[in-house]
Amino acid sequence: MQGKNQIATICRELPLAMVKFHGMKSKYTYQEIDNVWDKKFNTRHNIKYAYAMFYAYLEDEAFVNNLDDVDGLRNAVAKQCGMANEVYSLDALVEFAKVEMSQLD
Repeated sequence: MQGKNQIATICRELPLAMVKFHGMKSKYTYQEIDNVWDKKFNTRHNIKYAYAMFYAYLEDEAFVNNLDDVDGLRNAVAKQCGMANEVYSLDALVEFAKVEMSQLD
């Protein structure tokens, strides 16, 4: 993928890739997010949305506590995914991504 990574693309591709490469887990490391991000995208632009997307699933509390504007980022992800607010589950993200990817076929 070239250029800037749009929130819509992140929401569509990242949840499925996380599950593909690291399985459906209750917690992920930020290194696992970085690893999958680097496989899917050419730049680090908007990676903050990936961290926010998986905020509730990050196991490193020190890393989590250093994220800026998590609520705003999670609200943007929720809005893009058609969810009511920033409280969403990994299952909901994966389901959204599956539906979105099927519409591209």
